[in-house]
Amino acid sequence: MTPEEHFRLIADSLPMLLSYVDSEERFRFVNKKFEETFRRPIEEILGCELRDILGETAYEQIRPGIGLARAGQNVTQELVVDLPGAGPRNLNAT
Repeated sequence: MTPEEHFRLIADSLPMLLSYVDSEERFRFVNKKFEETFRRPIEEILGCELRDILGETAYEQIRPGIGLARAGQNVTQELVVDLPGAGPRNLNAT
């Protein structure tokens, strides 16, 4: 098993959402829990922008934290957001 396969196995075993978003705010990695929560296949999420997956309302809630993170600050946000196709969810973004 490659290191990437090991990482995927561990990430998919976690009971929490795990994702990586690049500097252009596009999803580059999501785990199985992310797929289950958003009720969309991983393949439909990867490459999409945060705004497109989270929806405009949720995106606007996390946008201030994105700016702080880009400035090099550690950011933790706890939000309740209404996700398209998934309904209200508690999200912790770090």
